[in-house]
Amino acid sequence: MLFRSVPATFKPVCRGDELLDSRPDPAWVRQSFASDNCQAPALPPLLDGASASREQVVAAMSEARAYAARAAAFQRCVSDFIAAKRSQAASGGKGLTQPQLIIENHRILVSQRAAERAQAQARVAINAFNHYGSSCEQD
Repeated sequence: MLFRSVPATFKPVCRGDELLDSRPDPAWVRQSFASDNCQAPALPPLLDGASASREQVVAAMSEARAYAARAAAFQRCVSDFIAAKRSQAASGGKGLTQPQLIIENHRILVSQRAAERAQAQARVAINAFNHYGSSCEQD
């Protein structure tokens, strides 16, 4: 046997009919890299919509939108850094190495996915609130 099954290290978070990947990204993805001075924002905390108040759900929606804006600013920061390093390299200065460029691009991709995950987390909380936590009567 060449391959053994690897035990699952992360457990998915299931809410209703939705599956949400809530695994945290490695810490290095959020930290400044290659002196780019770009810090990725932390994801908003998960909210259990089934037990949350309406105000908490509305706040979670607002936080997801605010997170998306912070993530976009981070992505612009990294993109601007890459562009500046390319410009430096074109004029004879020190640019990014290929591995550094790959890592910077990966940080942008992770940030985009995290923004999608924040929206999905808010959506899951809203659906759980509407289905289980609201005071609306079921027909």
